[in-house]
Amino acid sequence: MSIAADMYEGGGAKGQSWPKVGTTVEGEICALRLKQLPKFGTQAPEVWEDGSAKLTPIVTVQTAAREDADDDGRRDVYLRGGAYTAFRAALREAYRSAPSDADLVGAELKLRYASDQKSGKGQPRKVFLCRITPRAAGVAGDAWEHPEGGEPEPGSDSDIPF
Repeated sequence: MSIAADMYEGGGAKGQSWPKVGTTVEGEICALRLKQLPKFGTQAPEVWEDGSAKLTPIVTVQTAAREDADDDGRRDVYLRGGAYTAFRAALREAYRSAPSDADLVGAELKLRYASDQKSGKGQPRKVFLCRITPRAAGVAGDAWEHPEGGEPEPGSDSDIPF
């Protein structure tokens, strides 16, 4: 999502939490973006040794979940740690080559907090399972195609891809 689109949409959706093993988010991917997150427990931005920003991918998913009357069902899934690892593996399974962000918008995502694993750092590591189902060819969002399968007449209104 662009900066302008992010501002227009209100800065994102409700963040997905992972309170217990078995928690699952499922739905259509509606946006992807990167965000620089603060260091854990502080407001200081995370940076690499060279000073460049540490960015975290965020996937916005349209779910069926509704917690109250104002809840639109959209959830921001922050891909860190085990969630990132599972998402990357599902991406490689679902696509033969690296997809663009536009390829992912409209795909179905199912991400489940599957188990805990000892980390040796006090808190257990969350292990996730993920499945991405690419959207069917020819649905809205795919590269524009002429309805009859051929090329449109030059200069006709049908050659405008929007």
